[in-house]
Amino acid sequence: MEFLRFSGEDSKSWIFKIEQFFSMEKVAAEEKVEVAAMQLEGEEWHLAYMRFGLDFDDPLEELNKVRQTSSVKEYQAAFERPLTRINLSEENASSCFLGGLKHELNIATTLTYGKFIDNLLQKKCRPKEKQ
Repeated sequence: MEFLRFSGEDSKSWIFKIEQFFSMEKVAAEEKVEVAAMQLEGEEWHLAYMRFGLDFDDPLEELNKVRQTSSVKEYQAAFERPLTRINLSEENASSCFLGGLKHELNIATTLTYGKFIDNLLQKKCRPKEKQ
């Protein structure tokens, strides 16, 4: 299956070829990622996961999508879930948190409590040490 090797160039053609192969060989949906991943060279394995059905878990993307839609407390809980799975500087965590607040609250909070919120998030976002 050398014709299916993918080295990182012309992904659209490669996807077309491998989908044709899947169709001709009647490859089951649950086997497509594994078959496609075997044809990838270098660091291109993530293309198979994104294209052929498995969820590619990205906590940073999840964090960037969190928006305040109700109370700040509920927003904070939703924000902290993906935050615990990534290594983000305190400054970037603060920026992301403020960016997800409702617009009017974001502006008021940034102007009034900028450094205070940084300090609060530093304490709240760090994993608690076991004693």
